Amino acid sequence: IRQDLQVGVDSVASGVIANIPVGTGRKLALAVYSDEEIVTHAGFAAGLSVTRSDTLAVSIALLPLQGAISVMGRILTDNEPVEYEVTFEATWSALTHPGDFPPAPHFSGLIGVLHNSNVTFWLEGDPATDGIRQMAERGAKIPLQAEFLIARNNNNAGGEISAGEIRPSPGVLTTSFEATPEFPLVTLVTMIAPSPDWFAGTQSLSLLDSAGQWHDEIQFDLFPHDAGSDGGPSYTSPNDPLEPPLPISALRLPPFKIGDRVPSLGSFTFPRR
Repeated sequence: IRQDLQVGVDSVASGVIANIPVGTGRKLALAVYSDEEIVTHAGFAAGLSVTRSDTLAVSIALLPLQGAISVMGRILTDNEPVEYEVTFEATWSALTHPGDFPPAPHFSGLIGVLHNSNVTFWLEGDPATDGIRQMAERGAKIPLQAEFLIARNNNNAGGEISAGEIRPSPGVLTTSFEATPEFPLVTLVTMIAPSPDWFAGTQSLSLLDSAGQWHDEIQFDLFPHDAGSDGGPSYTSPNDPLEPPLPISALRLPPFKIGDRVPSLGSFTFPRR
């Protein structure tokens, strides 16, 4: 797909329209070229989904450029849902993390959602939302599901992923879900238990590769994070609420640090079905 736009030297390509046929229900990635230099418009970074027309009208406003400007488009994928599984293999044990290992080690039920890049449910260095806090402290799902619903009502999230706990750890569980190009990012979390407010999971993990095609399989190693709401230093510490809470942080100290490294707690594997 190509539409060339001629622009005068040192002029502004403002209000130029390129009509590119792509087909309803397809997604397009766009880049802008001038004298073989790529100038990717920020609005096109994640591609555009075409749902109401078989023609995508592209409006380009750039700083003054010399030479011809061309818009290059590439159809990424059909807008049909695809099926994935996620297998949670928990390896956390007294063998992998011998320091102060707790009794009754387990992970709370998995809870997650498919979403786009307009929304983030947790991020290292940011304060935990109430949903993340309650998941990390109690293994609660409902407060986080309420945050998913808000994102869904704003057209920023799709289907949820929910599965049971792993008790005891080590252990394995598998569940399935559907993804669409509209919501290709996976946020999926679980509480490390017992713990003050520790959890593990993915944050905006994309099921699409850089060319916009579905990955056949992704494996994501899981490491511990602290939600920042409780100051307890060990698995079975009494409640110690922090006011104000600290930002979410990676746990790189004992009891998770063994020698000079932090071994993973396990992994999520996402094979396409």
